[in-house]
Amino acid sequence: MKIGGTPGASFSGHYVLGTTAHDLFGATPVEMEVPVDALSECEVRKADPKTVLTLSIHRGFRTKLKATAEPGALGIRARNNAGWTYKILR
Repeated sequence: MKIGGTPGASFSGHYVLGTTAHDLFGATPVEMEVPVDALSECEVRKADPKTVLTLSIHRGFRTKLKATAEPGALGIRARNNAGWTYKILR
């Protein structure tokens, strides 16, 4: 899982592995190794709505999801229900 966008942009949120939620916070860019088969949800919110935030979920070299929250958006919510979908939070 990769969180990118405006360099140094702060974010917070959570991700769910199986049935366990984990807090997520930091500054872009960040790359985390998580078992993508167990990953069921991820929500990332920008500290500053004027920044750009990108969420990418990969399995090996294959991109499962790539979503970008442009300036003005609050963040990204992604879910895996037999395939990844996302919503830009406003």
